[in-house]
This record gives sequence, C-alpha cells and structure tokens, in this order.
Amino acid sequence: LLDCVLSKLRDRGIFERFPTIAVLMNKAKPRTNGFTEETQKYFSVAKDRSDMFYKRNNTVKIKCIEAFLKEDDSVKNVFRDDITVDVITQMEKIWEEVEGLF
Repeated sequence: LLDCVLSKLRDRGIFERFPTIAVLMNKAKPRTNGFTEETQKYFSVAKDRSDMFYKRNNTVKIKCIEAFLKEDDSVKNVFRDDITVDVITQMEKIWEEVEGLF
C-alpha cells in the first residue's frame, strides 16, 4: 500500500510535498486499559512495517500515530452531517498528533 501511495504521489509530481506520511488506525477496538489484543497486534505490525519501509527506501518518513478512530466511529462516519462529540474528540487528538509531525 505504501509503495502504491508513493508511486501515485510521484506520478502527480507532488512527492516532495510529503516528507512524512501519517498512518492512522481506523476501527480500533479500545478497552479502558488499552487496546484489545487484536488491535495491539495490528498496530505493532503497522509500526514494524512502516519502519522497515523507511529503512528500505529512505525517502519518506512513515509515522504510525497513537491517536485513532474507534471501531464504531470509522472514517466514513467522520464525514457525516450528524457527527458525534466522540468523533470530534477523536479527530482533535488525531489532528494534534499529525500537526506535531510538521
């Protein structure tokens, strides 16, 4: 997926505008004391693969951000007219972390 994204950026001549790409966990399954085992596994794999990708290509930094969208508040719900306070709170956390990358 990362190879495809970077290829599209190069094809459109905008590759240089993206020194860092943030990877967002969508449909995360949080618990009061962390994530479910399944979610922790996927996030750990994403971090490892992002690091390996950067080391292999050494072009664009890939950052897996800690903020997330919960399973019930997937990306498609973010763009609905009846957005909930919970989604707004999640999006604010995501934005703060992404903003800190630049």
